[in-house]
Amino acid sequence: MRNFSDEYRDFLKTHSYKPVTVSGHEFLVIDSGSGSQTIVFLNGIDTQQEWINYVSALEKNYRVVMMKYPVKVYKNKEMIVLLKELFDKLKISLPILCGISDGGVLGQLYAKNYKVGGLIMMTTLTVDSDYVAGMKKEQYILPLMKLYIKTVKFDKLSLRLSRRCKSISETRPTKKKPMQYHFLNASVRTRATDIPISVQ
Repeated sequence: MRNFSDEYRDFLKTHSYKPVTVSGHEFLVIDSGSGSQTIVFLNGIDTQQEWINYVSALEKNYRVVMMKYPVKVYKNKEMIVLLKELFDKLKISLPILCGISDGGVLGQLYAKNYKVGGLIMMTTLTVDSDYVAGMKKEQYILPLMKLYIKTVKFDKLSLRLSRRCKSISETRPTKKKPMQYHFLNASVRTRATDIPISVQ
């Protein structure tokens, strides 16, 4: 039985990432297919490989672009400016943006600032003034949450979480991957929309 790693390895035999530098930041881009419309896949952080089946299916009728983002871009506002420069360099005038997770947020922010041919969002937040206000509140609450998560015992945290979220599954942390790691790792890897959140 083939697994996803095998599929991805086979995909990379016929599709290769090419470096494209804009304003000193390097994107790694797969640009394939042809057509009058271009679909650009915007992924969550480090999940670009999830698009391979879509690229394979759509490249027969569309130009399709998927990418690895530059590593040192921490704010979505900066990223959308870089995306505009990337699209200009690749001669993409009206991209159809297909975003998942953080890529959906990027797509919405891009569409608020530049013309697009379409916007498709999957499993993402909607960006509005309430979202931005919530992000600003998190700037102050997040360090306290991290401290709490680092110091509280898992059983106590699990009990509190399960009371709040009825559908939470009972998974136990291991010595190699404690529960705290998952919370902290998620917050470290999330780009801020309008505000920098320092993580230590």
